[in-house]
Amino acid sequence: MLPVWAALGFAISASGVTAQDDAEPEKTWFQIEILVLTSNNPNALSGEAWPLKPNLVAAERWRLQPSEDVSKELQTVYQVETTQTPAGTFEIDWSSPTNSPWPGIDESLFQYRPSDLYDPALQSETNRLDYRLGYSSFSSERMFVIPRDNPNRLDAMISSEAPVDATTPLAVTHVWLGQDTRTLTPELARAKQQLENSDDYEVRHYLRWAEQLQDETKTLPVRIDSASQGQAWPELQGDITVYVSRYLHIKTNLWLNTDGHYLPEWQMPAPPQPANPIQHRGLPVGGQRIATTDSELQEITPMGRPDWLLEAGIGQKFRYVERNRPDSNLPNSLADDETPYPFRHAIALQQTRRMRSGEIHYIDHPAMALIISITRIEDENLVDFKRWVLAEQVAQDQR
Repeated sequence: MLPVWAALGFAISASGVTAQDDAEPEKTWFQIEILVLTSNNPNALSGEAWPLKPNLVAAERWRLQPSEDVSKELQTVYQVETTQTPAGTFEIDWSSPTNSPWPGIDESLFQYRPSDLYDPALQSETNRLDYRLGYSSFSSERMFVIPRDNPNRLDAMISSEAPVDATTPLAVTHVWLGQDTRTLTPELARAKQQLENSDDYEVRHYLRWAEQLQDETKTLPVRIDSASQGQAWPELQGDITVYVSRYLHIKTNLWLNTDGHYLPEWQMPAPPQPANPIQHRGLPVGGQRIATTDSELQEITPMGRPDWLLEAGIGQKFRYVERNRPDSNLPNSLADDETPYPFRHAIALQQTRRMRSGEIHYIDHPAMALIISITRIEDENLVDFKRWVLAEQVAQDQR
């Protein structure tokens, strides 16, 4: 690939050339950013002799970058509660149909006299909670009752003055960061924007998270391919692991599925299929069979709609996921296990490189490239980061 760092104006280190002398201790919090690119040059793959049968193995344990858009789309189509797990997967609870959205503040809920707060009938209501400031000297200000489902309850928030310092423990060891997360400066945001406007490269993935890095055996790889991408085999598959073993390391287990135009007539065996990110809960196995010639998917969903009448978009984007839903009663179980491999070949990037924190690194390859930034979170940045994580956890609990 072309020297992408020159076009971006970055001082980028070729990973593994210069290593940090000072070892990185375990359980130090780092911000990690990774851009995964592929080249748009049609001749980029023709100058190499690639193995006809690359050894492609998907990680058994993994995590995914969360996607609120996917979660909301799944909840819309299934009309049941959908939540995301810390590993980035989606749990669909078929026993919990979605309720109407929170209607907003009902002013009548707050028309109480102070004496009403001590009414036994009011205090015993399960959907209300007396707003307590915690000190008897403020009892005169207890003028109303806040419903439990009010997301604006003041006692559901963490004050910016909360006693948080660098030693404050967190209940998590990794946190996904969005592009709009301001607690830490995204180092590669400008590079991502420039590359998205380039005709030479395609940004396949932008990963940004914070992690208390540990040994490789304790670290879950980040999976970049999932069945929610709507394909039995996405074009780019695999996983990335960032860990500490005295020094920082990044381990790439990626492969690019191609049309094999650089090879003679040949089609390799199919690689592992992508991870299924959806877990069903409370789903009755087996449903009502319907007779129709309009579609091969002759199955009534638990919500009473046939598969082929799912909303436009979900039927296409999540077709692979839909066909593997466990409540199917068709003879083939709606499974896509036999879907032919639509590509002819795959090119792998399987390397382990030593990194250096505080610098931007570049891993080059004829088929793909990675730009990596790993930065220690320390001093005031660490305090701000921990305060933000604690506030996000409380906000999540109130949703």
